[in-house]
Amino acid sequence: MTLAPSPPVLPTPAPAARAEWAPWVVPVVLLLACFACFFYGLGAYPLFDVDEPRYAEAARQMLVRNDWITPYFNGIVRFDKPPLFYWLVAMSYQALGISEFAARLISALCATLSVAGVYALVARFSSRRVALGAALTLASSLEFIALARMSITDMTLTLCLAATLGFAFLGVERNRRWLLAAGACAGLGLLAKGPVALALPGAITLLYCLITRQTMAILRSAWLWAGAGAALLIAAPWYVAATQQNGETFLRALYQHNFSRYTGSVAYHPQPWHFYLPVLAIGFLPWSLFLPVTIVALAQERHSLNASERRLALFASLWAGGTLAFFSMASTKLLTYILPMFPALAIVTTMGWPLALEARRRASLTSAATLTLLLGALSAAFILWPNRLLPKMADTMSSLARDPFAVAMALTLTASAALSLVWMLRRRPWQSHASLALGMALTTVLAIASVIPAVNQATQGAMLGFLAHVGSRPLASFEITRPSLTFYGRRAIPQIGKDDYAKLKSLYRQAADASPQGALYLITKRSLTPSLMPLIPPDARLSIVSQTPIYVLLSLSPTGAEKP
Repeated sequence: MTLAPSPPVLPTPAPAARAEWAPWVVPVVLLLACFACFFYGLGAYPLFDVDEPRYAEAARQMLVRNDWITPYFNGIVRFDKPPLFYWLVAMSYQALGISEFAARLISALCATLSVAGVYALVARFSSRRVALGAALTLASSLEFIALARMSITDMTLTLCLAATLGFAFLGVERNRRWLLAAGACAGLGLLAKGPVALALPGAITLLYCLITRQTMAILRSAWLWAGAGAALLIAAPWYVAATQQNGETFLRALYQHNFSRYTGSVAYHPQPWHFYLPVLAIGFLPWSLFLPVTIVALAQERHSLNASERRLALFASLWAGGTLAFFSMASTKLLTYILPMFPALAIVTTMGWPLALEARRRASLTSAATLTLLLGALSAAFILWPNRLLPKMADTMSSLARDPFAVAMALTLTASAALSLVWMLRRRPWQSHASLALGMALTTVLAIASVIPAVNQATQGAMLGFLAHVGSRPLASFEITRPSLTFYGRRAIPQIGKDDYAKLKSLYRQAADASPQGALYLITKRSLTPSLMPLIPPDARLSIVSQTPIYVLLSLSPTGAEKP
């Protein structure tokens, strides 16, 4: 019996390899995202009160005084923050001239470096796709975009803390030499914010080492102590010089702004322990809507990750949770304090994103995408139909309804959320992720062309208009704090309180002696004008020069002088 020959066994074709990106793709994508979110229109609108002008003016004063040790604002020593941010902004002024763009450039650059750092860190422990997703998540989160476009210290501190923690993780998991770089970045952090830049990364790294049982090996490493020495070498010279130059004044400020802020309420900022939960929910939009389900997916599906990815996920979780716990326990709380946890949140969210879409939580992820779509549609409705939805703000919103950029902004946000939901339903995680990130970038560009200038005009227009009217003539403010007057006026603007009769009288006499007209101009709120009347000298009259629905410019002049 002859058996028929068996058919040849053909080899099973290997699955098609995923096409590799060209080397230029990642840097181009990140640069375009950072330009849209951080740099576009950076100097197109004036500085916002109250924080931006304080930092911008303190940096300008460093150039004017040629004093790089002691910061000043409005003629008063300002030790609220160490000088690193002032130094960087002053150097930006030297290179580009004094402008809004130069004042904000440092924050935008620090944000860009933070995004690049997240990509570089994740790419060492996971795929380039996950690394790019984490970088885009960070770049497109709401509060990160906002603070990258403001001349304040928070983004500089975030970069220093992220670099310290990133290098510390590399030092623990890859090569101990990275601990030296971590120490150097901690030293810069000490110059950016203070002891928190050393205490917070140290506590997070120590906790990670305890969990992974590497504590003794790290403590025995000479590179750890070399890093600690580098931190002191970088930061100590300024602290010593500031103490020598200012003595007890500096030491009191150092204690107040670093220890009293944590143990007690400073500057009228007491808040409950849960203060940062809604801040996180809003500040990390749109990704905060997906954060719970991605965290659960990452915890339950961690077996799908390789060992390096699991270590990175653990460290990022400790980074985010430790930062939130640290600032939640502080008595003094501000909206911007938790920004340093955003890089870690971006890593956690992105690593859990594909796991959530592939696992049992797919319905939860698509529900979050649906909620994002609804929020986008609601924002579009507010702009398109303000008379029906916001009748009390119809006059303000109606101008946006007529602005094509504002309308395009609202529609772009809605469209990107809808596209992300479609990709989710088709089980394409990275396409859905990219749709949201791209939508946030385009929304930012359109907001800078429409909404932000309108908001800036509403909040800053009165102050700038009053300054233009007054020019170089004597000016003071009554019972209000508007640092933009000092920055744009390029001079100290005295502040008068309701009990400062002697101060007001002295300023008035100086103005009267300086010119025949003798007018002292005062800026205050219209509602505060009655409180000013008891301070008016008997031989002076108070006149209204200009006013808005909220603020008023007044002149205080001799009774016989012509009305200014």
